[in-house]
Amino acid sequence: MPCKQFADSVGFYGDIEQEFTLDERKDLDAEGRAVITQHDVKVGQMKKSLIVINVYCPRAGSEKLEEQRETFKMKFNKLLELRANALTAAGFFVIVLGDLNKSHKRIDHCDPSETFEDNP
Repeated sequence: MPCKQFADSVGFYGDIEQEFTLDERKDLDAEGRAVITQHDVKVGQMKKSLIVINVYCPRAGSEKLEEQRETFKMKFNKLLELRANALTAAGFFVIVLGDLNKSHKRIDHCDPSETFEDNP
């Protein structure tokens, strides 16, 4: 059964206060990088909820504040993972999709550096 706590708030993160403070969560969400929708789906004779998290994940590139953005990116990704896991644990189906700003192989990157294999 889905967690009642989520039913009233799409901002549900589960129990992650040990990982991120409320202010940190607000800062990570402040750029509006995720659209989260809830859908009812029928699985056999049961109705379940499907959560779709559509994200535009931060990238860390050659920007002036690269180190700060790298930290922001890593925290954003961790929070996204925790949120998806909390929703799954609460009984929801979860799909995360969008622009993840990840490159699996050199060919997947628009402009890979010479050190791509060391830090894809």
